[in-house]
Amino acid sequence: MAAQLTRELHVSVNRKRVQRVFHMLNWNEPAKAKNPILRSSVKVVRASRPYQFWQTDLTYIWCGDQDRWSYLFNVLDVFHREWLGYAFERSAVKEHAIMSVNNALASHDEAVPGGLTLRCDNGPQYTSRAFKDSMDALGLRAEHILYHTPEQNGYIESFHKDLEEGIHLDQRLPEPPGGRDRNRRSVRGLQPSGDSFVAGVPHAVRVPGRVEAG
Repeated sequence: MAAQLTRELHVSVNRKRVQRVFHMLNWNEPAKAKNPILRSSVKVVRASRPYQFWQTDLTYIWCGDQDRWSYLFNVLDVFHREWLGYAFERSAVKEHAIMSVNNALASHDEAVPGGLTLRCDNGPQYTSRAFKDSMDALGLRAEHILYHTPEQNGYIESFHKDLEEGIHLDQRLPEPPGGRDRNRRSVRGLQPSGDSFVAGVPHAVRVPGRVEAG
């Protein structure tokens, strides 16, 4: 509001003065309750059966000068390390994180959401209220790793590193969004939203809805 008044009145308006006036007039809205987040203190997930624990995360994919950086959201089963589903898009938004989980459930009828735990990191896509509400609606128990402990999501992190063995790497890639070097990937001929990702998977990875590649 202070910035808007400054632009309209062409005079400097102090932000704290605006806050005091709003307080006197009782115009301030109550603070919104924070989205409760369940965090796990268990470093390594031990699954005793398939479709008990899943892990999800996103990584960057370089798609050439035209499409540039795109985003691959993946879902992995902890028990047999199966690649269950993904969403490959040009934007890293919460809707695509939700889509990857929906795709994993849709292609695996044997997964029972009520007995399934989904582990995520603390990216804004996964800590959003929309993602939490969607997981609740699906019957999934979503839990988040502690800050600065990527080993708690180690299987999906390792999976993203293994992807480097099955896709073409370019040592002269531009900086990815946010300058995160650890997730730099490159692939020729792959475009988000439509193209199959089968050609780029390592030999030991199972493709969603298909037999083992390799």
